[in-house]
Amino acid sequence: MAPPLNINRENYKLGLPIIQNAGVFHKIDFREGPALPVLDQMIEDLVKVGGVTGYDNILWNGSVVAPPDAPLMNYVRFYRDFVLELNMALAVDPRIEICQLPVGGGITLCRRIS
Repeated sequence: MAPPLNINRENYKLGLPIIQNAGVFHKIDFREGPALPVLDQMIEDLVKVGGVTGYDNILWNGSVVAPPDAPLMNYVRFYRDFVLELNMALAVDPRIEICQLPVGGGITLCRRIS
């Protein structure tokens, strides 16, 4: 199982009781911090060529296509730039092919090609 990654430990703590009740706590290696440096390391070590990773909430409540002056909730505005940075990095990464699914908060599937 790939380690969950979030810039905010509070989000992990929110789901921790569910993880513990499911009996999978021993499989979790939570990583806190900016996604791009950790993901670069993870793709080299955890994802083989042909392997797939998925990123959830990549449309971030539609804010990634909203104009800069759009009225957004504070937490949406705060994380919007991080989501945009991740989306842009995935779009130009020559190691992967991507497929973006506009379902719910959006999902990007990435298949490692090199």
